[in-house]
Amino acid sequence: MSKEKSSMYLSDFNVKTIIILFVTSIVVIIAHHFGVTEIEMDLQNDENYSYVAAILDGDVEGDLSSSEGKFTTRCDVNSVVGYTNCGISIGIGPKITEGGHDISRGIDLRQYDRLEFKVSQTAPHENKRLRIAFRHFDPKFSNKYEFVSLKYNSLVYLNDTSLPELTVPLSSFMVDDWWLKRFKIGYEDAQLDFSNIVFIEFTSDNIEVAGSYSYKIETAVLHGQLVSELELIKGITVVWLIAILFLAVRQARYLDKLTKIDPLTKLLNRRGMAEAVNLDFFKEKSRTTSYLFYFDLDGFKKINDTHGHQIGDKLLIIVSDLVKSAVQKNQTRGSEAVLARIGGDEFAARLDNINDDDAILLAEEIIEKLSRPVIISGRLMKVGVSIGIVNFDQQVDDFTGLLDLADTAMYVAKKEAKNTYRLFNRDVKDLIYKRREIAGNLKQCIEQNLLSLNYMPIVSSDANLIRKVEVLLRTSHPNLENIGPDQFIPIAEDFGLIHLIDLWVVEETFKKIIDVSSDPNFSKLTFCINISSKEINNPSFIDSFSNLLSRYPVDPRNVELEITETSMIEIDTMTVSLLNQLRALGVKLALDDFGTGYSSFRHMIEYPIDCLKIDKSFIDNFELLNDADKTIISSMIAIAKANNLQTVAEGVETEAQRLFLKEANCDLLQGYLFSKPVVWERFSELVREI
Repeated sequence: MSKEKSSMYLSDFNVKTIIILFVTSIVVIIAHHFGVTEIEMDLQNDENYSYVAAILDGDVEGDLSSSEGKFTTRCDVNSVVGYTNCGISIGIGPKITEGGHDISRGIDLRQYDRLEFKVSQTAPHENKRLRIAFRHFDPKFSNKYEFVSLKYNSLVYLNDTSLPELTVPLSSFMVDDWWLKRFKIGYEDAQLDFSNIVFIEFTSDNIEVAGSYSYKIETAVLHGQLVSELELIKGITVVWLIAILFLAVRQARYLDKLTKIDPLTKLLNRRGMAEAVNLDFFKEKSRTTSYLFYFDLDGFKKINDTHGHQIGDKLLIIVSDLVKSAVQKNQTRGSEAVLARIGGDEFAARLDNINDDDAILLAEEIIEKLSRPVIISGRLMKVGVSIGIVNFDQQVDDFTGLLDLADTAMYVAKKEAKNTYRLFNRDVKDLIYKRREIAGNLKQCIEQNLLSLNYMPIVSSDANLIRKVEVLLRTSHPNLENIGPDQFIPIAEDFGLIHLIDLWVVEETFKKIIDVSSDPNFSKLTFCINISSKEINNPSFIDSFSNLLSRYPVDPRNVELEITETSMIEIDTMTVSLLNQLRALGVKLALDDFGTGYSSFRHMIEYPIDCLKIDKSFIDNFELLNDADKTIISSMIAIAKANNLQTVAEGVETEAQRLFLKEANCDLLQGYLFSKPVVWERFSELVREI
């Protein structure tokens, strides 16, 4: 299509759009004028109220009745002592089946502008005044347990029962002076407010004469409009402005370019990168010398969460500049490198006329550049990068397919080490296939009940008595014979199987606790269950765990959940909240493998934990430890105990290790010196032997 034809087409489109907008606007205005948007709310319709009661204040007796949908209250005023009142209160908050009426939850009545009503009234005097009040709840000054604190928007008038229905605007109501004075309300809150009305009352106006009174609501209907005329005009104006702006921008040729640019880094975005790469495929460019790089920053989320998005954005700009300079430096003459930001902290680059060695050198240079700390707003920042590289000579024919392969290679790099690269090749294919095969086998284990538990004793350092037992997962699947939990658990996490596995372990442990609960040898034993790091960020785990506690009558004090320290590195307020919810159920929490995650004691003591398990790496090769190493271990134990944490040393294999840890006042010990993980029958024998 020529430029002239394109321009003519767009002009025709604009004209049609304007005609449609004009006709629509006229129709909407006419419809509004004839009341299409009118709404009403009958306060005596049982669909509109949730609560109705007689108001009996003072020395008053009476009742409330309803006949043909009309509310009537009758009151006998025995004497007038203090404030005396009689009337009807209609609650219009949410319907509640039990527990009364929640006076903090009302209805927004700001769409209504007038009240049509008629109230028949009898009284032992001629001065029949009626007060109508809209009671509003505002958390700034209202107390859900103190009814009188509700804002009192009211209207008082002489009730002439001979008149037909009377309609009054809601704007004629006012906030009562007594309420303003009692709650010391400032000017800004002394205005009418119908945003959260809880009760609407039809009452006398402070009865001063004893006798019989009655009030019957003949009519009580609120009227209003879904959209006021002013709001409608404003809305139509806004629509017109948006439409005109859209039509003007639509014809601008540069819009197409802008949709392919990342506004933050000024690099191409995903769409722009896809178009550039797909164009290469369309041109049947030489695939053997073109490569796609896929970069994913390591540790960016933590910086973004800790320092804010503004700092994170500045860091992304710096990263993009560093990557851009490295890519352009390594691109050969006569070829143009293409660089894009395709996601939050994800970048991609296409380079031509290079080989595997060139690609690897570029990856190493980018890793080295991004490993250097940078200063942003006076703060030292450091991230890493995982890179996946794929040659265009693959069995794919578009950007999406190529990016999937690069993403796979990057995933392997991130899993193996982080801050490294992987070239998509047969080894990567085999590794991915192997992981999928293991995931499939794990799924079979869950479905065919091929999982089992082993038990490893944890003994007291002073008497070698078994105080706890760690529950360890095992599988009898023939294809997983040489694959331990340290290998298949991360795969289960990645393939979404870990939640089912964790719950299976918890449930089987609960069954075992119940089985041995009557045996005094096991009644005080604590069962320690390893929980995946995925669960401490999974709110549904709390519900599932709580349900299991409800199903199995185990004492939660006999259960301890172990969470690895490395899973707590990027802990946030939601994680701490979930851990506190677990502790509230009565179970204990242990920080496992302490010392491997490089978290400080200052952070560690902020975690809601009861027990610290010191990683075995601290006492490995014990005979080679110098005095400084041993002092570090003793200090860890002392600091933990100072913070009321129980201590467990893992990996105890020699008598010398046991004696040292005992002298260091470590509470409990675990390791092959006492027993390897064993089946329950053998563990039972160990308990009885010791």
